[in-house]
Amino acid sequence: MYMKISELKLLIDKWAPPGVAWDRDNPGLQVGDPTDQVSGILLAFDATSEAVKYAKAKKYNLIITHHPLLFHSVKNINTSRPGIPSVLKSAIKNDITVLSYHTNLDFTSGGVSFALAEKLGLKKIQFLEPVASKRNKLVVFVPADSFEKIADAVFNVGGGVIGAYRNCSFSSKGTGTFFGEDNSNPVLGEKGQIENVEEVRLEILFNEWDREAVLRSIYQNHPYEQPAVDIYKLENLHENFGSGAIGELENEISEKDFLQLVAKRLNVPALRHNALNGKKVKKVALCGGAGEEYYKRAITLGADAYVTADIRYHNFIDSAGSILLVDAGHYETEAHILENLKIRIEDLITGKNIPVEIYSENANPVFYYINEE
Repeated sequence: MYMKISELKLLIDKWAPPGVAWDRDNPGLQVGDPTDQVSGILLAFDATSEAVKYAKAKKYNLIITHHPLLFHSVKNINTSRPGIPSVLKSAIKNDITVLSYHTNLDFTSGGVSFALAEKLGLKKIQFLEPVASKRNKLVVFVPADSFEKIADAVFNVGGGVIGAYRNCSFSSKGTGTFFGEDNSNPVLGEKGQIENVEEVRLEILFNEWDREAVLRSIYQNHPYEQPAVDIYKLENLHENFGSGAIGELENEISEKDFLQLVAKRLNVPALRHNALNGKKVKKVALCGGAGEEYYKRAITLGADAYVTADIRYHNFIDSAGSILLVDAGHYETEAHILENLKIRIEDLITGKNIPVEIYSENANPVFYYINEE
């Protein structure tokens, strides 16, 4: 059975929607034709010429990466140069599409930080800092016999999701009034006179990035000429999106044992950390990639240790005595998401007979020199 690249993208977007990404990020289509049928999928941490060459050899026409191929604006593309220009040239020449899921995959439940937490064996995993806002409440007034049709239409475009629950709504019965002008055509009652009609007030939450689809679903399915629609912006914290993660080890361990655990589980030859205090480690916060900005949040929530990457010098000083701050490397704290992504995609394409493979040559661009003298 066939599936277009655009169809697969829509399915992944429901898990890691582009709308939740950092506003200066560039997730989604990087290069290629989304109308092509998927022949095979290669999962790579970064889009490289070697990855494109491998995909071509395996006859895969889709590469999905974590880091975007095009992150900064491009003013010209000199295909004689290595790096991004040569990757673009090779991808286009070989009809290979590249999709990227970056900070939207960082900020979603089951995403980068959750994968890292699972790799370290944490339990009771939650977001370190849930995303605020970016969600609205829809209120629409409908005749009773149209209630299910309109509710289903909104659910089908992403509305009504609260945490692990779907098709969530609230309804209450009431009476609506209207006076139809001469050029009106009311579905219920008569124009030219005051009418009282029994209606249902339907309330459904939806994410801001689904606004256009939600409104379209209302106007396409509502029987009234002019539906009464209210949208309220919410300030609630979001259950399904946020930054970092926090959880607990099964048993408390020493700081040195924790550092050994991180180094072993993430296959890191060397860790950077602040001064040890002889405290036990049980509650652990973390953020895949460059997440040093959340270490104070980790302290506030009572974490004994915080694992992330790209930590600056002065933060090691400022955090001393408050928390064990561990820099485990950018690649090392993010690369594990490819395993979760593979499982997720294979579930989405069940029965499609489309191969999905993690690129075995994914490489850390940072090397370590270990002084053995």
